[in-house]
Amino acid sequence: MLGSELAQELDIDPTVLSKRLSVYHEEAQTERTRLLDEDTIEGMRQAHKLLKAKKAKNFRQAVLMVLGEYEPPIDADQARQVVKRLDAIEASLSQLTETVNWMAEYMRERRGKQDQTAARPVIPSPSAQAMAGSSGGQEE
Repeated sequence: MLGSELAQELDIDPTVLSKRLSVYHEEAQTERTRLLDEDTIEGMRQAHKLLKAKKAKNFRQAVLMVLGEYEPPIDADQARQVVKRLDAIEASLSQLTETVNWMAEYMRERRGKQDQTAARPVIPSPSAQAMAGSSGGQEE
């Protein structure tokens, strides 16, 4: 079917149909061709019906509804709830970050102390040497 034939069927001006086809193909992410395929024809018919029934504010919205990609805007109360929840998530994430940073610092300090202990040569005290000498030489 040609665009002009669809324009006659829908009882709209061919230039209006041409603009609407541009919108349809842009939103559907398809190539515009001279002959309209069945999906395009059906989508254009459905979008036209939505527009005439005033279920869509404009043709782009009607096309998005036909394609199943329309998301109605949220009202102010819902927006406040979303912002409140995002603030709570941000606060929780901040607290988690502080805890992880504290744990990382603790582990660094602990590892540093272990490295210092391991790097230090163990020098036995004179009393420990005497005990080792007296028990070491008396094997039977």
